[in-house]
Amino acid sequence: IARPELAFVNGDDGGVKIVGSVEALGRRIPITVSTRVRTAKRKLVVSPVRLEGLPLVGMLPQLPDLEIPVNLPLGLEFTDVATEPGYLVLTFSGTEINFVPDSEAD
Repeated sequence: IARPELAFVNGDDGGVKIVGSVEALGRRIPITVSTRVRTAKRKLVVSPVRLEGLPLVGMLPQLPDLEIPVNLPLGLEFTDVATEPGYLVLTFSGTEINFVPDSEAD
């Protein structure tokens, strides 16, 4: 499997759908991966839910989650994530968080 051409679109139930194609066995094969996006303290977690398009896809093992750590200020954590057309909407909460304006950071 080589040369993926992929795009990200809004999926069902707050997920992200990855659509495109890959080159396999000398031909271009369309694929669609439906995912679920969630938060886990200081990480975004993208879990594959359904993979369609590749031959023998039923023989593949469960695909692993993609965990994306995000460097948040101390005391701040993700509380929710949702999708809007073209965007991920992230909700945060925290206590005792100090934000320093750019002019004071120098």
